[in-house]
This record gives sequence, structure tokens and C-alpha cells, in this order.
Amino acid sequence: MFILFRLVMLIMLVQVLIHTSKPLFCAGLYTLISFLIAWISTQVFWVAALIALGTFMLSWVYFWLLERFDESLFFWPIMLAGMGLMIISPL
Repeated sequence: MFILFRLVMLIMLVQVLIHTSKPLFCAGLYTLISFLIAWISTQVFWVAALIALGTFMLSWVYFWLLERFDESLFFWPIMLAGMGLMIISPL
């Protein structure tokens, strides 16, 4: 169920990125939601903060690459590979 939630959230944020061209905003929103979920599930603030830091770095690179290669041949492979990595990553 959590994997499905992350997949839907990523698809929605890719749509936001396509319309706004703001990868930092999308990465921040993804990080905020992941931080809240991690904080609720672990109930330890510093663990959730470390998870959020790693999530922010990974998601910012992902959304930046998507924005950088928008409307090119590399957009779809980056999108699919990034979604796969972000869904299976423990962050």
C-alpha cells in the first residue's frame, strides 16, 4: 500500500514539475511528505530528519534531471528509472 502511495505521489509531482518547472519545489514537497510519514512511523525526530535529508538530495537530483531533459529523448528513461529507484529506496 505504501509503494502505491509513493508511486501516485511521484506521478502527481512530475505533473507539477511539468507545469511549473520548479524542481526544488517538487523535491521539497516530496521531502516534507516523506519526513512526516517517517516521523509518524519511527516516532524519533532525528531519524526522520536524516531520512528527510537523504530523500531531499535524491529527489532534488531526480526532479532536476527531469526538468533539465524535458522534451528530449532522455525524459522517459530518467522518469521511469528514477521512479523505480525512489519507490524501492528505503528513504
